[in-house]
Amino acid sequence: MPDVLIAALGAAAFVAWVVALVSGLQMIRHVRPGVSTSYLFTHGIAFFTGDKFMPAAAPYRRRLRIAAAACLALVIVTVVVALLVQGVHLGNRPA
Repeated sequence: MPDVLIAALGAAAFVAWVVALVSGLQMIRHVRPGVSTSYLFTHGIAFFTGDKFMPAAAPYRRRLRIAAAACLALVIVTVVVALLVQGVHLGNRPA
């Protein structure tokens, strides 16, 4: 049962990561003139600050931030649950 929980948390983290990726790709359509795509790919923080994008990218940036935060939180929860489950299994080993 704990393995299913860990797998579900990992799958949810993956889905959140994909949503963040798609949101970032949608933001590229709304880049300010004079900003190259290579600049964006080498300065990832620009996707979070939004200063290199037109105002039309705001909904995508908002979704990107929420999805990235959800992905981070889910990864942390997954690791904590996995460590707790491992600790329970290690505690039940015969001496």
